[in-house]
Amino acid sequence: MLGKHIDAINDYDAALKSDPDYSTSYYNKGTSLAALKKYDEAVVCFTEALNRQADTKLCYMNRGTAT
Repeated sequence: MLGKHIDAINDYDAALKSDPDYSTSYYNKGTSLAALKKYDEAVVCFTEALNRQADTKLCYMNRGTAT
């Protein structure tokens, strides 16, 4: 299962290279990082998603969980 999160993070990074303002990629990358217990990196991604006006309720909830 961990390998799938690593693969997903690589895909989100590729998507962000294509569109660095796509908030969903930051949010999804954050959830994968949190699953890998990389909480500091996850918080950064959730904050980036919030800065790009992602679904604020989920971002705030997941950022709070990762803190």
